[in-house]
Amino acid sequence: MMLKRSATASARNQRGAAAMEFAIVFVLVFAVFYAMVSYAFPLLMLQTFNTASSQSVRAAIKADPSDDDFVSNATALASAEAARQLAALPNVILRNVNVSTSVANSRITVRISYPNYRSNPVIPILTLPLIGQVPSVPQDIAAEATLSP
Repeated sequence: MMLKRSATASARNQRGAAAMEFAIVFVLVFAVFYAMVSYAFPLLMLQTFNTASSQSVRAAIKADPSDDDFVSNATALASAEAARQLAALPNVILRNVNVSTSVANSRITVRISYPNYRSNPVIPILTLPLIGQVPSVPQDIAAEATLSP
């Protein structure tokens, strides 16, 4: 009879241990999953910005440098291509994207940025115990391309 009693008491004590183990493992698994999902958006944005900025300066090179309206033509071509390249992004991202084009000394520069990502993230930034902020991204997500005709 004594043996049954200690086995039952031992089983009751293990229920709490299993709950604690589950809580620790769940936090780690959730952190890894959330990190994969939440890092995907900034990386997608950065890749899209890189592609859009480089394609925009390539499109702007079509403007004739000897033309009197070279600056406005190059700017218009670059802006149109940037808008076309960025059209695949969701509106929640696009409404915060800044596109700037500058032409100086026949050098065309296109900068595409999402300023203040930490203040206005696409997916909320979580602070997990023992891990910290997920995702840990820079304040601004930006890409820039420059080309000289």
